[in-house]
Amino acid sequence: LEIVIDKNEVEAGIFEQGVMATISYTDTSGSDEITSATYKLIDPPVGFEINSSTGAISKVKGAASGPNSLSVEITTNVGVVMAPNVLTVNVGESPSIEMFQQDGSTPLTKTVLSPNTAYTTSAPEVTGMNPTKWEVIFPTSLLNSDTELGEIIDFSSSFSVEEPSGKVSISADAGLPIGSHSLKLKATNATGDEFEFPNELIMEVEERW
Repeated sequence: LEIVIDKNEVEAGIFEQGVMATISYTDTSGSDEITSATYKLIDPPVGFEINSSTGAISKVKGAASGPNSLSVEITTNVGVVMAPNVLTVNVGESPSIEMFQQDGSTPLTKTVLSPNTAYTTSAPEVTGMNPTKWEVIFPTSLLNSDTELGEIIDFSSSFSVEEPSGKVSISADAGLPIGSHSLKLKATNATGDEFEFPNELIMEVEERW
């Protein structure tokens, strides 16, 4: 049995979906001994599947940036053959986000406000993804249900994210606690892929007004 794959290395966007390559075999016995074959990925990285009948290797959702090496197990009626590292899918960079102040042009990494100040950011600029839904990831200083980590607090209802723009709003009279709070955003695209941006929006709450 000789293993054949139509591509050994391909490029793909982080959320791109579709067939990356197709693996098959040639019966070299000379007597057509192989009458059936099934295909299986061996410990595949997240985001990849194989059609057990056709050998088509597909990227079905978001995957890790960088090279993703794929190995295949082929089970035939005469035995099992391994094809280690038969395909490398080079996945593009993770999405990135840049937040902006209310003027829409000044980068926003930190905002200073009083406990009861209403505030809304401009729509962020996202590269490498088209978000349709958003979620704020709160620090324990604003959302905590574990008594071992401190008092039970929940300020999540004071925050909202406009969809699909991603504008973050803080309601007036929220009574936010004094101190520094680091927020993150998680985005979801139309196909259900989620990505939590590592960038932190630091919110400094002071008794100033």
